Amino acid sequence: MPLAFTQSALAGSPTAGVEVPERRAAPASPAAPNEEPLLSICIPTYHRPELLARALNSVLPLPPEVELIISDNSTANSESEHTTCRVLADQPTSRWTYYHNPPGGSGGTNWVACVKRARGHYVLMLHDDDYLLPGSVEAMLTVLRQVRGKYHSVLFGVDVVDVQRRVLQKQTPSRTNYLPPAVAVEALLTNSSLIRVPAMAVSREVYRSTGGPDPSQSTTDDTDLWLRVFAAAGVYRVPITTCAYTVHDGAVTTGVFNQTTVQLLLQIFNKARGHNLLSEDRLQRAQAHFFHQFVLAGAYRSLCRRDTSAARQVLQLLNLPELKQLPTPARWLPVRLGLSLCARLNFVPPLLPNHSQRQSG
Repeated sequence: MPLAFTQSALAGSPTAGVEVPERRAAPASPAAPNEEPLLSICIPTYHRPELLARALNSVLPLPPEVELIISDNSTANSESEHTTCRVLADQPTSRWTYYHNPPGGSGGTNWVACVKRARGHYVLMLHDDDYLLPGSVEAMLTVLRQVRGKYHSVLFGVDVVDVQRRVLQKQTPSRTNYLPPAVAVEALLTNSSLIRVPAMAVSREVYRSTGGPDPSQSTTDDTDLWLRVFAAAGVYRVPITTCAYTVHDGAVTTGVFNQTTVQLLLQIFNKARGHNLLSEDRLQRAQAHFFHQFVLAGAYRSLCRRDTSAARQVLQLLNLPELKQLPTPARWLPVRLGLSLCARLNFVPPLLPNHSQRQSG
């Protein structure tokens, strides 16, 4: 589909000024201009060599249309580098590159560095604690070959799993369809868990033209990025489950249910107003759904850890002045009441509604 943006220089964008260090293991051979990979799979990693090995093995073998980028923020040791070289020893060196980043980076700056390094027409971020499902690489390539030049943002299905790889939730579009910018933005700002990062393939063109990830948005940089991507190009959804997104105590998202994150998310809603795609009424309705889902999910996680004090603290976020004015959507009212009761009674609730169902729409 035609893009709803004009090309802009990277100077002044979130990706500008990020250093790309030269330290590499098995440097990739320079590619001729006509050898652009169809897909760049980028794996940001940080001191988790065992999980990194799982993520790397999930993309093998590497087909000619794929380049693999490993971007390592580790500082204490070289275990991730050794793991990379061991797992990829039998893969053509022209198809993968390992980068060791200088100290002081974050998950956000690592994401930015990955986008700057990628040569593929599409870029997919696969964090080291996530992994692709068997046969997914070829399945994604089949779709991306068909939509190249038509759609710049492609969303696949994802399994949400725990550390034992048990499926907690399936998020798979019910059918193949394209959501134009206004519809895509409204969907994103209504459902706080609509997008799991490893399920998204975004064209390098739209990544760079919309400014790429913004590290200043901290733990909300993904939602902020998807807002700009969807506002520019909409999203094409495909009912094929390609990856697993891991929920565990070590994940960055575990500690995001706090007032700081709420303020960052409110900034994103203010940015959405600047795109002029949704009326204020539609944006307010989306905001009410988004924050109730976000807060209630955080309280539920705390209850599952049997931390009722944390659950009560998370639920108090809905009493912040910025959120208290939002109406409680009928869908979330019984969940809010139930989780509040569970927090008072120190009771672990059953699975939330839709916890194991396919994503509709």
